[in-house]
Order: sequence, then structure tokens, then C-alpha cells
Amino acid sequence: MSIPSPHLNDFQSARKIEKAQTRMLWVATGLALCSFALSNTNVQVFITENGLVEIADYVKKTSNVLISVMAVIYSILEFIVLLYFDAGGKKKRNDLIDNSFGSNLNGIKSVGYFSNSGLKDGLYKLAVNCFESSYFTATIVSNMLLKKWIATGSLVIAILLSVFSGNLGVLNSIIQLSITGIILQQTIKLQWYYFKMNQINQDFKVLFNNLMNAPEGTDNNAEILRNVLNYECGHAWGCVLNDSDIYDKLNPKMTQDWEAIKSNYKIQ
Repeated sequence: MSIPSPHLNDFQSARKIEKAQTRMLWVATGLALCSFALSNTNVQVFITENGLVEIADYVKKTSNVLISVMAVIYSILEFIVLLYFDAGGKKKRNDLIDNSFGSNLNGIKSVGYFSNSGLKDGLYKLAVNCFESSYFTATIVSNMLLKKWIATGSLVIAILLSVFSGNLGVLNSIIQLSITGIILQQTIKLQWYYFKMNQINQDFKVLFNNLMNAPEGTDNNAEILRNVLNYECGHAWGCVLNDSDIYDKLNPKMTQDWEAIKSNYKIQ
């Protein structure tokens, strides 16, 4: 029977909040575009001719206030996500150690989270488990990037159009530009996180290629620890939650590919 990883509940709670944040961003994008459209010269002529000036002004003001409120709420939720990620990250690291050395730091260890239960407990198994994690992480994040850049680009363009159309007061402009900067920074960080995870995965390939061809008794402990620490430090730095929908979609192929990788590097 498979037992979920101890970090699962924390990461699932964080994902639920992230999904709420994503919905807020799309709503904010729509409101920003609405506010910008109402400032268009042709639209303003139509509004004036049909006596809709007061309604249009109300919609613009309400839209801008709602965007600013959502920006503040987004920032608060982001802090909560980081708290959940930190709590889950500690359990994830303990579970990696428990599954690699046969310890019981979490009180309960996952079963089925790693696919290397047949290996002898020890540093080599730790390297294999982390190699597997780096492969899955790099693959999933690479498939998250396009959607993230599209969402970020849409919001940034919409907010900038709204801000520079002159519809906003100083406070709303500052708040909306600030949240735009935060979201753009997050997306750039995700891109850089992918580069780091992909490089770490490549480092593991080099390590296991060397292990496969090394004379018996060769000490590669330093390289193993370096790669494991690089992965865990990168994961903690990135604070990136793998997209569960992408994971569910790609998991069968990733699992198959991982078994092929183990075979290629004679991991057994």
C-alpha cells in the first residue's frame, strides 16, 4: 500500500491558495482591460452621447479599487503560501533522509513516493532518490513555464495600460505597479529555478556516469553530497510548487523514462 509523503498536506494547502491567487490575477487582468477600454477616446464619445458618463466613471473607479484590494490580498496569501511551503519543505527533506537511510525523522515515511525501495540504505540510495526528484522537478517545471509567462504577460500589459491611461490615483498606481513587479519577479524566478533544476539533473547524470565506470572502491561521496545539497538548496530557494495537473498528466511517461534512466546508468 502506498503512503503519501508527509509533506503532501502542506503542499496541497499551498496549491489551493495558489489556485485562488491565479483566479484573482485573471480577474484583475479583466478589470484592468475594462478600465483601459473605458478610457478609449471612441468609447468615451459613445458614453457621453448615451448619457453613461456616471456609470462609466463608477465602473472605472470600482475596477481600480478592486484591483488594488486584490493586489493586497494576493501579497498576504503569498506570505501564507511561503509558510506552508517552508513547513512542507522540512518534512520533504526528512522524508528523503528517511527513505534513503531507513531512519524515522518524520514519525512516518512515504511508501511509493520514491521508486528505489530495492536499493540498500545509504548515501548511494540518497543520490538515486535525489536524482529521481531532480528529473521529475525539471520536467514538470519546464512544462509550467509557458502558462506562467502567458498569465504574467497578460496581467503586466493590462495593468500598465490601465496605469498609464491616467485613470488611477497615486495610491492605486503604486499598489498595482508593485504587484505587477512582484508577479514579474516570480515568473523570472521560476525561469531561473528551471535552469538550476535542469543543471542539477545534468550534474546527477555526470555523477552516475562516473559511478558506473569508476573502479570498485572509488569514493564519490563528496560529489554525491554536493549534488544533493545543490538540489535541496535550490528547491528551498525557489519555493516552487510543482503543478499537480501537469504531474498527473506526465507522471506515466516520466515514470517510464525514469526506469529507462536507471537502466542506462545501471542503478540497481
